[in-house]
Amino acid sequence: MERWLNGRITNVRTQALYLSQFNPNFISSSLATRLLSDQMYHDINYFKFVIVDKEGSIVNSNEGPVIEINVLDREYLQKSLNDETAITGFF
Repeated sequence: MERWLNGRITNVRTQALYLSQFNPNFISSSLATRLLSDQMYHDINYFKFVIVDKEGSIVNSNEGPVIEINVLDREYLQKSLNDETAITGFF
């Protein structure tokens, strides 16, 4: 189980690093949505991918932009902002 979990953490970190190279306009674009959707298609271990900015606003997901949701108060985002690994169920 630990090996599997570490593999998922590595995968998500790699995706985050890749996406961090793009500008904010791309991150909220339909092309970014398609990239997230493609990742979901190729790896059935995930329910949803979301991109959250540093203010806690969800700016995109594998299902497209999410309106009016802010997760800044969530423990997993606080951990992530402090470079800690955070695993969660549904947001």
